[in-house]
Amino acid sequence: MVRRVSSEQSELLGVSFERATLSSAVDQIVRAAIEKNRGVVVTPNVDHIVMLHEDMEMKRIYDNALFRYADGMPIVWLSRILKNKRLPERVTGADLLIAICEKAAKTDLNIYFLGGNPGIAEKASLILQKRFKGLKISGVYCPPYGFENSPAETDYIVTDINLRKIDILFIGVGEFELFFNKILQNCYDCGCFEGEGQMKRKNGDIFITENF
Repeated sequence: MVRRVSSEQSELLGVSFERATLSSAVDQIVRAAIEKNRGVVVTPNVDHIVMLHEDMEMKRIYDNALFRYADGMPIVWLSRILKNKRLPERVTGADLLIAICEKAAKTDLNIYFLGGNPGIAEKASLILQKRFKGLKISGVYCPPYGFENSPAETDYIVTDINLRKIDILFIGVGEFELFFNKILQNCYDCGCFEGEGQMKRKNGDIFITENF
């Protein structure tokens, strides 16, 4: 498959990155959620790019992502060396999570946190709702280790997300790629974001994968 690179993207190391600041990235993601544009948002760093050359399923997901933001200064520095490739700044998953929640509180979008260590996502949701008045976090769930291999567990997650009519799903689990397709195909009112933020298990139509 030949990827098309738009005038608003820079192709670096085999990945087409959005030429976006944190602010414009948040606007893109929130607008996609409001318009029900299903998809995944990824924030690759150099380690991820190395993995893409070895993991074909991960590469397929990144190639088909709705948006790709550079979460790594080496990528930004490289863009400034190459002609017509300049990226305005680094856009991290951690910064996106907080900024998207702030924007979601003003646009009546419904949020769900999936993953993280027990109790961490619940604590994060309370802090964020206290900080951003009006933020709707309708679901928080920390699945057991190895849940991606359990049809019963993944069916429960899909059903719970659909019942709560989620717009943006933050996912913070280790083996995201193993169950991504099931979520994207069966969760009708939300999308997904994969990044390195504050909600990941250690070793909208927008799905958001973050480290809680």
